Amino acid sequence: LGAVSTRGYCFRNDRARHARVEATSHRPGPAQVPHAALLERIAQFGGVWINSNMPGITAGSPLHPLPEYDVVEVASRSGGHRRRVAVLGLLCDYAQLYRKSAFNGLAAAGGIEPPIDALKRLAGALRDAEKPDAVVAMTHLLDPEDDAICATGLCDAVLGGHDHAVTARASSGVPLAKAGMDATHAVVMDLS
Repeated sequence: LGAVSTRGYCFRNDRARHARVEATSHRPGPAQVPHAALLERIAQFGGVWINSNMPGITAGSPLHPLPEYDVVEVASRSGGHRRRVAVLGLLCDYAQLYRKSAFNGLAAAGGIEPPIDALKRLAGALRDAEKPDAVVAMTHLLDPEDDAICATGLCDAVLGGHDHAVTARASSGVPLAKAGMDATHAVVMDLS
């Protein structure tokens, strides 16, 4: 994805690895990916591009709308146990972080739903409709916002990023892990 900061998480199942990626476009300098190029990368991506709180990013393109969540069936190593894991993708909504043109101007125009609001909007309906065994929030937030996500009690784990630190701890009893930056670390999390 070029200059777009990306994080991917893989959930292993017996058929394939499903990559979930979220992207941000806030790094300073001339490396910003133009919106058309971002849409092209989304179209080329072979996984599921989850977009829980920025619905307008693909407006007017054939990609619209991107899924707000995905549900993955995972199996134990022996194959004897199967679980359904729902994954949300929550992006920080602080407009001052992004250049005015980021995401085709959506960030500056308030086009990113506050992450807590998106979680509250989606979690209950998702649990009712999809009946997942676990809900995992994949976030691009700072620690205080990740802690607030954990404190809602609406998700079973948080896989995060944004502040580029390696973190593995519980917050309000919810596992919270961040793999740092530049693909130097990986997170392996068991949900039970």
